[in-house]
Amino acid sequence: MNIRIQDIRIRNYRSLKEVDLILDECTMLVGKNNCGKSNIIQAIGLAFSFTSISKEDVYTSPEEPYNDERKVIIDVRIVPIDGKGIVQDTFSDVWTRAIGDSVSIDDQTDKEYFAFRTEIKYDRDREIYSNNKRKIDTWTNIGEPRIGSVIKRETIENIDNISINAQRDISLDIKDRKSVWGKLTSKIKVSDSVRGKIEHQLEKLNRKIISESDILKLIGKELRVTTADRQSKVDISPITKDIESLYRGMNIYYTNIGSSPTSVDNLGLGIRSWAVFSTVKAEILSRSKKAKNDEFAYHPLILVEEPEAHVHPQAQRQLYSDINGIVGQKIITTHSPYIISQVELDKIRYVRKDGPFTLAYPLLIDGLDFDDIRKIRRTVMNTRGEILYANAVILAEGETEEQAITVYLREYFKKEPFELGINVIGVGGNNYTPFMRILDRLNIKWYVFSDGETRPLDDLKKCLKLLRNLERTPELSDFDNVFYLNDGNCFETYCLEQGYIREIKKAICDVENDPNYINYFINQYNNQMGKGGVIRNYKGDEDGGVYRAIKDCMIADKTKYPTAIAEEICKTKIKSRRIPLKLKEMFSKIELDLKVGES
Repeated sequence: MNIRIQDIRIRNYRSLKEVDLILDECTMLVGKNNCGKSNIIQAIGLAFSFTSISKEDVYTSPEEPYNDERKVIIDVRIVPIDGKGIVQDTFSDVWTRAIGDSVSIDDQTDKEYFAFRTEIKYDRDREIYSNNKRKIDTWTNIGEPRIGSVIKRETIENIDNISINAQRDISLDIKDRKSVWGKLTSKIKVSDSVRGKIEHQLEKLNRKIISESDILKLIGKELRVTTADRQSKVDISPITKDIESLYRGMNIYYTNIGSSPTSVDNLGLGIRSWAVFSTVKAEILSRSKKAKNDEFAYHPLILVEEPEAHVHPQAQRQLYSDINGIVGQKIITTHSPYIISQVELDKIRYVRKDGPFTLAYPLLIDGLDFDDIRKIRRTVMNTRGEILYANAVILAEGETEEQAITVYLREYFKKEPFELGINVIGVGGNNYTPFMRILDRLNIKWYVFSDGETRPLDDLKKCLKLLRNLERTPELSDFDNVFYLNDGNCFETYCLEQGYIREIKKAICDVENDPNYINYFINQYNNQMGKGGVIRNYKGDEDGGVYRAIKDCMIADKTKYPTAIAEEICKTKIKSRRIPLKLKEMFSKIELDLKVGES
């Protein structure tokens, strides 16, 4: 690529009241459903086409009802780049010829750029929205740019705007002459001599088929009766007579070892969806080759919605790799954490709704160093990318809390956590900061549930100090979204102290499939050396010994029992005791923040 579409500014298109984006060679748009990702894709497509819109496409809100004087404006700035994507001082000769006198020079850097405005406004005389494009003489980050002359249609058409929507299907494209497949196959050319030979063979095949079919002979005879001119001739062509019709009957067949060919129509949506990208790649390669040979400007702009649609998780990674390998500038929307895990963080733009309008901004926060970015990528994006689509996230120390909190959430809200958009994440010790940074950046509510032991609490305070750039170590009570256990308790001892000994004992015995498992544990480990070199004593006093044995049993295999224990506690007859108090306190805060249950 010799150019890059660097800047896009969108005003008043659907939910995009005011959205500014800086684009890369491949830009990923992520965010929840109905946040405006597709609106961005379609607005960019409008900038590189001359199509119209309807009044429903113009931004409105309760405070700003529809007004036919409101204009949709999309500003675009394009810069020259080299093969490594580095911005250059001047455009190549090919692009200089294509852009002509529309090239501008940046006052600050002395580098060339080409900028234009798409203005879509209502024409009351014609009662339609007209799509007009004019040069931007001076691109500025402050105030309104200076608008110049009309842009030639040919200049814009040097940028090939290719949209691939989420409903793509190669079997439908084969039948659609306006699809990429249709455009590609319409270019098939053969010499006149080869055409004559093929059509002669087609004629012979048609005669042979009819001669072997009494039904076709009879139909032909009856069809002649329907003509007014008795001298006229009626032919039936079972397969087609000309080569163009033959192309229109083209199809794709897949064959596995030991099986007959299968038409693409009969394959799953995954393959039919994926195959569309192959035709796009072929079309771009064909046009790129022609552009190079004929020395004209050509820049593919590929707008892809949800490439993961109909494709299983493992294949999504390969599909993204294939898309990334297509020549051209890509802008992609996705909900797939498998795809996001492969994308450089600086290429991700987060899109969210704020009331009636859409906000879009880089995922990365300014000021992060290489190590910060590496931790976010490794800790968050590679394994927990689904949090980008959450309404709220609960951060806990480890897998024990993650398992248990999920069960208690279900009991408190009477819904699955995913129905509420709540994720529970075990951060693996004190590794809170990467999660907090991303969640803060995305304006996603987060909560911490921590053990009450000294070291975890000190580590948590350090994370919060770093996150907020504080000079002093904060008090945890300063944060209304941080919940921690008192008296040095870990989660296991807290549940015991809350009086759930009967439920915990039953859950452990059920998991071990032995109603006397605690007695077995006592007999097996009494008087043995335990943690810290302390000799275990489970028989000194009956009740206290059982208590200590259950505690040691839970801590010895922390990830084995938490789900079963939580499920057993949730069955307690006294409803008010079905959720431990500290968790109930946190859930109440979440309920208030998310306004769960409100219409």
